[in-house]
Amino acid sequence: MTAGPVRLRHGLLIGGLLFAVVAVVILVSTRGASYPNPVDLVRPAPELNARSQVERDVERTVFGLQCLDAFIRNKYAAALHHCDLALSQNPNDVMLLKLRGNVNVALGKSKAAIADFTRAATLAPRDTEAYRFRGTVYASLRRDSEALADFNRAVAVAPGDPLSLEFRGFFHETRGRYAPAIADFLASIKLQPQSYHVWNSLCWTYFLAHADPHEALAACNRAVDLNAHYANSYDSRGFVLIRLGRYQAAVDDFSRALAVNPKFASSLFGRGVAKVHLHDRSAARDIAMAKLIEPGIEARFAGYGIRVPAIGPSGT
Repeated sequence: MTAGPVRLRHGLLIGGLLFAVVAVVILVSTRGASYPNPVDLVRPAPELNARSQVERDVERTVFGLQCLDAFIRNKYAAALHHCDLALSQNPNDVMLLKLRGNVNVALGKSKAAIADFTRAATLAPRDTEAYRFRGTVYASLRRDSEALADFNRAVAVAPGDPLSLEFRGFFHETRGRYAPAIADFLASIKLQPQSYHVWNSLCWTYFLAHADPHEALAACNRAVDLNAHYANSYDSRGFVLIRLGRYQAAVDDFSRALAVNPKFASSLFGRGVAKVHLHDRSAARDIAMAKLIEPGIEARFAGYGIRVPAIGPSGT
């Protein structure tokens, strides 16, 4: 199974890391800039203006870091406050606009988020993150033509960026357009073959598309080989194994996923289905837990072709 929010956090993490590096450079290069100095009384006006600008830069950086810190700790109201203060010092700071846009997303302020990402894209038209982030918001609002246009822009601006291809692939996958999704995931993997999460997305999309299950299994195997601690890869492979009739191997994979995330509803459901085939009496408990965590999960997986088998006398 794929995980869209992970991609958003991944993109933000990259931006946050760049922001932090810039912050460190500014702070180190202006050490002590905020302390009054009597010598300033006789300094030339241009030099004082330059120092004032440096101090404003430091202030903006501090507010920006406070925004980022609050965002990481899920304190979104505080994050927005500090981002607003930082941007009041420089409303054209593209990194801060993208950060505040993500804070607005977390607060459910889609219109404000779009405005921030739009301004960032206007100021930096070759910034792929601004398009990816705005496209993600449009997708969440089901404004699909605008979402796809933004993902296409991100790919066009930087054809060698695997993350933009991954975002667009995920969008296609969620809309049931499996052929273009697979094409984007394959292109992303070609650029960054060690991306375990994209290999997992490829496996899951093969599964959804009812493609050759052995091809899907190969993609999932690669994902697991690259990261043995990523629960989604075991979850995806478990369902491929069910389709191949390898029920005990599926149970093992779902159990591995649940060892990482005990409340992984799809893995509980999948393990329950596999256990029914094995006449394991604990199957009903797994399925009941999955339904408790995600009501409607049985109908969702029926749409994928995974149904709970009738439990006969040997399974009671």
